[in-house]
Amino acid sequence: MKFHPINEQAQNFPKPKLSVLPLFSFKFLAISVKNKCLSSFNKNRTLYTDGRSALAHGLQLVGHSDKNAILFPAYHCGSMIEPAIWLTTDIYFYKVNQDLSPNLNHIQQLILQAKKPIKTLVVVHYFGFFQHLDDIAQLCKKNGIALIEDCAHAYYRLNNKIGSCAGDLAIASPRKFFPIPDGGLLTINNPTLQKEITLESRSFKTQLKALYSCLQTATLYPKPGVLGKVITKIERLRTKNHVTKIDVASTPSAFLWFNPEKMNAQGSYIAKWIMRFSSHQRIIECRRKNYQYLFDNLKNQANAHPLYALTDETVPYMFPLVINNPEQQFVALKKQGVPIWRWEELAESDCANSQHYRTHLLHLPCHQSLSRSELDWIMSCVADTLSKH
Repeated sequence: MKFHPINEQAQNFPKPKLSVLPLFSFKFLAISVKNKCLSSFNKNRTLYTDGRSALAHGLQLVGHSDKNAILFPAYHCGSMIEPAIWLTTDIYFYKVNQDLSPNLNHIQQLILQAKKPIKTLVVVHYFGFFQHLDDIAQLCKKNGIALIEDCAHAYYRLNNKIGSCAGDLAIASPRKFFPIPDGGLLTINNPTLQKEITLESRSFKTQLKALYSCLQTATLYPKPGVLGKVITKIERLRTKNHVTKIDVASTPSAFLWFNPEKMNAQGSYIAKWIMRFSSHQRIIECRRKNYQYLFDNLKNQANAHPLYALTDETVPYMFPLVINNPEQQFVALKKQGVPIWRWEELAESDCANSQHYRTHLLHLPCHQSLSRSELDWIMSCVADTLSKH
């Protein structure tokens, strides 16, 4: 297995002018007993430090080791794969179709050809759009394979189809939907895999660091608010006195994203508090409205097209835009400070769609912290760049 390298120019790109992820704001809090969370993950009382740690625990529950294998989609981020590498299980990548749905025929081929028994199949609900899993679930059940739903992009689901339901396990990454410094969730739907998991409590000092980190992030971008202005003054004093910058996740690891030493640690209290008292309905409405606004203005754009139109059940994580000339367009957008991501570091495979999307599929933010004028600026940059390249 070989991963593509991260873009060599990345270190030369300026800091994004807007945050890719949501920022803390009192506007999106709702401290009320009537505030309901429209997510099945809200039932979880155990918060991990991140989605990778939740996935690692899930793979351990299934029983992964060097004696079996796992199926991941060929389109993935590196952090998804590292827990399986740590467990020394064999890794196979199944092809995805043009809409990123699993290629069922290729999955069946891999199950038959694998040198070791396939223990788990991971399906990703990309960008908040849920996959149709009936055939996949039936195939897994027939072959004794555990199905894990990666809901890192899909914390919410509407129209009475809340959360995951087909998988034996499901993991979530609430940091993508809430302005929190850490957080990962694991839902166990298969009773035979149920096991009490006890995580290590974090020190008071670490909890304070998490709180400060949450507030500090809001000062890095426009509209810091009252608390942000206070934190900015504190940061100036810290810089003046040469105080080392606080880093919540400072424990070293042999991996780029996954840290085995942190996987048994609890998520922070501030993360739990923000998730509990966030105005979920307002977050959902803002994300859907922002996504639709981007879609309406970019759907007829030359040299690019959105991957998905918004569906009734979707609460989007990001806006996926496929561009025609990434070598020039991606670099030009990054140099302007446009907040975009892409999964360029994924593993090499024979999946043409994944290898194409590695460079051509941009992830644009549509989170609740973005104003209409900020969305207009992003679209203006995208339209101008695509017209020139």
